[in-house]
Amino acid sequence: MNPSLLILEDEPLAQEIYKDALSSDFSLRFVETLKDLTDEMEDDSKDHPDILVCDVFVEDGNFVNFLETKKDQFPVERTFVISGVPERDLIERCLSLGVYDYLSKPISWDLFRVKCSRMLDNNGLATMQLLPVKMSVVHEGSESDELTANEWKILNHLLLQTGYRCSRDSLSMAIWNEPPKGKKLDFHMVNLRKKLQPLDLTIEACELGFVRLFSNGR
Repeated sequence: MNPSLLILEDEPLAQEIYKDALSSDFSLRFVETLKDLTDEMEDDSKDHPDILVCDVFVEDGNFVNFLETKKDQFPVERTFVISGVPERDLIERCLSLGVYDYLSKPISWDLFRVKCSRMLDNNGLATMQLLPVKMSVVHEGSESDELTANEWKILNHLLLQTGYRCSRDSLSMAIWNEPPKGKKLDFHMVNLRKKLQPLDLTIEACELGFVRLFSNGR
């Protein structure tokens, strides 16, 4: 069964573009207003979507403003925000609310499919185990080499974050109680990536100084 997408988009032409690009890989449903989106998500008689895709600007409001008041009622960790205006403050607001990712128009559909696959695969990261006595991590039956104290702290912090993503600043503050300085964080990240690679895990740099843990082996 294909993953299901609920798409907030009020332009008929844009809906047709979604259908042409994604209907063979995803099950698509559309809503055109924030009210319709709320009704859809609150209707327990309907299957909730695997992924939400929401255009920022629709006829009855701004989705990001709306989400700030409805965050606890929506699966922000499974939400993509789409906009034709790649404004830095808008992107930062989206990420601070915990949305999975922000995409600017025109959308690269190949990239979108990769991001969806990673997001859905990352549900499996909830089964990861950190072994405090051995200072290692187990994923899908494989165990890492021994982690240093700082590598352990980096991984533990990421596992506690929505979408397994956080900013470099918050990561450094959690570990050393100070903003990133020089190459210290990069040094530990490089060594941690080497230890995670045999487990089909990696940590990638993403937008605006954020980093994300994900599984790349499926």
